[in-house]
Amino acid sequence: MIVLVLTAFTSGIGISWLSYNLNFSQIVSIVLFFALTVFSLVNSKRFPVLYQDNVSLLIYFYFVSNLFSSLFFSPNKTESLKGCAIILSYVLIYVTTRWAMRFVDDKSGIVRRLINYNTFSGLVGLVCMVVAFATGGENFGISYGHLAQSGVDDLRSPIPSIKSFSIEPNLFAIITAVIFCLTLSKYLFWKRTSKQSLVIAILSASIIFSYTRSVYVALLIALMVMLVLSNRVRQLMSVFNLGVISVFLALVVYFFLPESSSIKTAISSRVTSVFDFEKGSGLGRVQGYLMGMEGFFHRPIFGNGTLSADTQFYNVYRKIYQERMGSAGWLNGVFIQSLHDTGILGLLVVIAIYISIIRKNYNIFKRLEAGEPKSVIIGFLAGNIILLITSQFSSTLWISFPYIYWGINLAYLSMCQSSLINERPEHLKVHE
Repeated sequence: MIVLVLTAFTSGIGISWLSYNLNFSQIVSIVLFFALTVFSLVNSKRFPVLYQDNVSLLIYFYFVSNLFSSLFFSPNKTESLKGCAIILSYVLIYVTTRWAMRFVDDKSGIVRRLINYNTFSGLVGLVCMVVAFATGGENFGISYGHLAQSGVDDLRSPIPSIKSFSIEPNLFAIITAVIFCLTLSKYLFWKRTSKQSLVIAILSASIIFSYTRSVYVALLIALMVMLVLSNRVRQLMSVFNLGVISVFLALVVYFFLPESSSIKTAISSRVTSVFDFEKGSGLGRVQGYLMGMEGFFHRPIFGNGTLSADTQFYNVYRKIYQERMGSAGWLNGVFIQSLHDTGILGLLVVIAIYISIIRKNYNIFKRLEAGEPKSVIIGFLAGNIILLITSQFSSTLWISFPYIYWGINLAYLSMCQSSLINERPEHLKVHE
């Protein structure tokens, strides 16, 4: 289980096998699934593979909707079924995580490992960024193409964006922001330690230097929801004041940076290009949505099959077909991807996954007394809000992290729910 949690932060590391690219999470989950299967057979345990809670059923329906559309409507069934196989591997990761969590007594310890592993990932990314600035060379933990692909083409010299062990800076920033919410919620609503302060500083810097605008916005919304739900007016005002001071200090530093500074150019370009849809990521996002809507209108109910969008164009100068969206069939966001691939039914399933898990966290949160479990659950709730918002702009359901995160989240909720039942009077437990 510990190894599986660690692989949640290594989406950029894997191996190729029979034309498939397998990441570490897929490999570890397959091995762990068979190990749990053998254990259950030897010890005559039942197989809790088909969980019947709302979130699990919706995750299964997500796979089924993709498989159905791919089998009956895809113009390229081979590629669509390969996409379905990838989704099935992520469902397996989710099931294996939940199954393995049943054997973990210290579920709070797994949450701490999530935070520790992500902190290590962020620290590695920051070190790689410093090394890149010092040497001017490339390394595995940074990306030089992130800002250029986003329309920042006026840099005087390349500037690195942190991605650490992830595929790209966007996904690294999303993962780090989600775990940041767990760290901050425990710091604000449970216990404050110097170690937590250091972790918050590391994760904050990692998010900033990933240069991912959607994460900045999503994190701000999630933090506001977290503070409002906790009814901590004093903390809300403290964070607001801290935010004002931080913005002021950032503006002062930005003002005194020399005009030739690549960091100053990168930051200003990222801010001013938010509504620039004529180049970079803005243009790519518009193209993705236009292609997605075109496919949706062609077959609005059941969609066109997984990764079936024609995202290539013919370069008349080089006489070859080139990819417009970075990856064949990808449309720059989970929602528009689902709308194109699985129609309105598939999109409703995806939205329902996020709403169901946010609602489940909220319902348990309301019933808990103040303490560590309540602080952890509000962190989970905020993290899921970030996943919901950023899914409109990134491939969050096409990496292993959300499925491991959800498996741990639901296992932690089950633990809290059991404790609530045990605390109720005996004559009421029968009705639970």
